[in-house]
Amino acid sequence: MNKTGLRDIKKIGVIVGNPGLGDLLFSYPLFSNIRRSFPGAEVYFIGNLRDYTKSLVLRSKNIDDIIYYEEYKVQKIPDDLPYFFLNYRKEKFDLVFDLQRHFLITSLTKFSGVKVFQSFSMKQVFSTFKADDTLRRKEHNALHHMRLLEPLGITPELICEMDLLEIDFQRPKNFLKEKNIDKFVSIVASSGYELKNWSGENYSQIIDFLYENFGFKSVLIGSKQDSAILTNILNATRNAIMMPDDFKIEETAALLRLSEIAVGNDSGPLHLASFQDIPVIGLYGSTNPNLCGPLGKKSTVLMTNATCAPCSLYSCPYNKKCIDYIRVEDVKDAILKILKLK
Repeated sequence: MNKTGLRDIKKIGVIVGNPGLGDLLFSYPLFSNIRRSFPGAEVYFIGNLRDYTKSLVLRSKNIDDIIYYEEYKVQKIPDDLPYFFLNYRKEKFDLVFDLQRHFLITSLTKFSGVKVFQSFSMKQVFSTFKADDTLRRKEHNALHHMRLLEPLGITPELICEMDLLEIDFQRPKNFLKEKNIDKFVSIVASSGYELKNWSGENYSQIIDFLYENFGFKSVLIGSKQDSAILTNILNATRNAIMMPDDFKIEETAALLRLSEIAVGNDSGPLHLASFQDIPVIGLYGSTNPNLCGPLGKKSTVLMTNATCAPCSLYSCPYNKKCIDYIRVEDVKDAILKILKLK
């Protein structure tokens, strides 16, 4: 297709796969740019969604509908591939962006009748217009996704937006009212991997610092799976409370939006906070903030000074915890800088 035909695009799909919360959010800037560039087109999320993230996608004004892999029975690759392929063809997409690098899905999409196919997969052999892939693993994942737009004559912008409903704020506001909390800081102390977690002792010092100097209580952000880590922090300070562990993801996002600052490790909730237009301080050890740092314009990153970081490993071969090399004083300084600006 000639690029002049792009004005006729009416149906767009974005293959995101089966993302966790962070990877899902890293696809959002692409969806935002697609909506701005093709305001009259229908835009579809293609892939699987975890139960807890589905409500965020359904709320997005940049996504019109979801096409689940399960609907095509793709979970039984390769047995159900003919079924998947035939149903995929019925969608009649004009334009598809492929954020995965999955040989079978890429091949099926190319031959599904899509008019324009933008993909980094398979060295872009099936891509309609070649995009710059040289910065893969050198620039943020969200920025690299948007590179697929550039060959279409679109200069993408980093847009971090999330749509919430008024009802999403109801339980967070009631929770804060019951606890008699006005201004507070969100603490994201658990990431799912111990190597990425700053120590509970350090967090308790920050929590006390925030209360003693600014009168801010801290709300610990997490789910039932994080309760052990968060309880240890609660036991070390009297200036923090734990958010209800039955909050839905949209209620957690609303709670984060109500906070003055969010401080935490590389994790889904930290990225969720960075989409709420609040100051975020991200603490990074083994993971690389250049690839997966918080995206919001008000975000600050503090990185360990360990010479072997970032390694992107889930366990340390040297039996170190490099994120704890980040000093409490450095986090305090970052907080002071933010609060002075506010």
